[in-house]
Order: sequence, then C-alpha cells, then structure tokens
Amino acid sequence: MPPSSSSYPSLANLPKQALRAVVETPDLLPLLLSDLLSVPDYASAREIAKDPCVTDKTFRRACEALWEALILRFFANSPVDEETLRGTFLANCKRADLYREGKRRLEDDKEGDRRCKTFVLQAMRFDALQMMYTDQTILQDDAFVREAAQIIPDYRKAHELAMDGDKWNPNDVEPTFWYVLNDRFFEDSSVTGSSTELDTLRANCERAVNYRHGFLWLNQDDSINQNDNECATFVLEAVSRDYTQFRYASERLKNDVAFMIRAVRASAYCLTIASNDMRSNRDVVLAAVETRGSVLFSASPALRSDREIVTAAVTNEADALLVADPAYLNDAEVVKLPNGHMRCITRRPKCVITKMLSWRRCGAPDPARRYSTRPSACAATSKSLRRRCARIRARTI
Repeated sequence: MPPSSSSYPSLANLPKQALRAVVETPDLLPLLLSDLLSVPDYASAREIAKDPCVTDKTFRRACEALWEALILRFFANSPVDEETLRGTFLANCKRADLYREGKRRLEDDKEGDRRCKTFVLQAMRFDALQMMYTDQTILQDDAFVREAAQIIPDYRKAHELAMDGDKWNPNDVEPTFWYVLNDRFFEDSSVTGSSTELDTLRANCERAVNYRHGFLWLNQDDSINQNDNECATFVLEAVSRDYTQFRYASERLKNDVAFMIRAVRASAYCLTIASNDMRSNRDVVLAAVETRGSVLFSASPALRSDREIVTAAVTNEADALLVADPAYLNDAEVVKLPNGHMRCITRRPKCVITKMLSWRRCGAPDPARRYSTRPSACAATSKSLRRRCARIRARTI
C-alpha cells in the first residue's frame, strides 16, 4: 500500500534555516522527496499536491523538478500540456480518472492518449477490451503487458483478446502477455497449442467454453487423459453447468479452501457433495449460503447454529430458516430478515412441503420435525401446515 499523506515529508515542518538550505541546494530537494517519487501509482502521487511544500509560493519553483519527474514516470507520451508542470500533472490525473470511470474511451481518442501507459491501464480497468486500441509501441513493452495481464478479470475476456479483429491483431502483442494469462487462468492445464503461447491460450479457452456449455464432461475419457480435473478453471466451468461434476475434481482441489469458495459461488450445491472438512469450514459455508441460502442444510451442525451464517442464509433465501438451528425459529430478528418473505412461506404450506420432501431426498435434516410447533416470533397460525408436517413424518420417501 502507498504511504498515507500524513507520512509524506513536509518542508513546512522544517525550521526556516533548513528550508532556505533546501531551496538553495538543487540536489537536496529530490533527496528529501525520494519517498514520494517511489509511490506505486499516480493516485498516491497526487497526494503530494496537498503538501504545503508544493502549494506554498516560496517553494513552488523548488518543486518543479518533482513534478517533472512524476509526469515522466506516470504520464510519459501524454498529450496533456498545461501552463505549469504541477497543472500538467493534475490534469493528467484527472484524465486518467475519466478513463478509469469509463467516461472517456480509447476508441474515441483523437489526441494520442493511447500512447500513454497510465491512460491505457486505467481504461482497461473499466473495460479490458480497451487494450485493442493501444498504440503498437506500448504492446511490445514487457513491463506494460505484465501489468496489463493482471487487469484481465477472467479467461473469457482473455479469450476475446486472443481472437483476431478488424483493427486488432493479437500477434502484435508481446508474447509475455499471453504467457502470464495462461499462468493465471490455466496454471494446471496440460493443453498445449500448436506453436505459441497465444495458440495455447486459445486452446485452453476453447476447452473451458466446451465445459461451460456441456460439450465436455470431467468424467469423459478425453478429459481424464488430459488431467482436466486438475485445472481449476475447467472444473469451475463444468460445475457451473452441473454441480455433480464436482465429484470428479482432483482431491487437491476438493481440499483447497480458496478453490472451494470459488466452487460454491459457481454452484452452491457443491457444498452438498463436499467433504466433511469443507462443510465445517466457516468461509466455505458462508460463501455457499450467500449464493443459495437453502444449502445451509449441508453445513455442519455447529455452523447451522452460527448466527452470521444463518443470517446470511435467511437473508438470501427465507426457506433456509427451516433447516437452521431450531432456536432461530423463535428469534424475531432472524425471522423478520426476509422482509415479508417468511409470511409467504407460512401462508403457503404446500410450497414448504415440496421443499421439505426435496431436502429429505438429499439427506437433509428433517425440517418437518422442527416446524411442527408454531414459531412464537412468526405470525403463522396455519393448522394445515402442522397437519402436513405430521403427514411428512409418517411418510416414507
């Protein structure tokens, strides 16, 4: 993280004799402000504008070298030019913000902004495909393409960039870019392209798309031979299509908490076939119930009693209250979370019964037993609901 503005060295805090020495010694000011020149991004550098040593007229000329260094570092090749160096830097910062917010786009650029790395990177943070409008000289810069590759949000955007376009030739990009993308999204894939890293990325993306649309399955012979169950992206795409494909993921992925969180966000029902350790993991269960509240029934008993998890589950899906710890049935705060949805449940017992039957088939705790008594915090008074619950307990599924 960049240092806070309060940690920046300020000439205003120095004695007058020291201030005079700084102004009279050209090499001393850059040395004093060396920490400011090493800030990671232009937004942090902009904090310098608030420093008294910059705004004070006495030392403004002494700080010209500082502004010139900041412009050269963050806005080289920028067409923006103001009367003062400080004004030029601040104007560049404002334009970069516009690109970051999507209020300015490289495809509409007529001033030469596409030759400035900071403008391109900020435009990509709003829309990664803005890279297609970057100047060719920047696309051959190794440092730039490495930073740009970290901005790409997912393999789908990477796939779009890897395809040829009317004004875009991916072969013009430094190969390091495609190598970093392969490493980010397909680290454990054994798929290789015909010759280049770009070809490998295309092959990996196409394979992931096939999993997403159900043209490939993890339990097919071809997938097994390719060890696709070791690649997190392939497994996640297969799971998003059919959560039962999670069974064929490698043991390494099944026991990886970070991957499990991604899996339950792709399909919360992965929790129903996860290991006991994962069902007892608070982070995994919380991510699952935030996606689909009713999967709370697959969590460990201890987590079904966890207030934060129950609250998240009921907020997401009111029916989750039926499989939470029975104590929450009489908790007014939890019952009222769905903002009226609970009244819909209690007044439509047939829907509740249908869910109870489906949960019992999945091996869930029997919610009928819990709901046989009217929750004191709930406005339900349906005798038919209690009669239906009694029938469920006597019914063999």
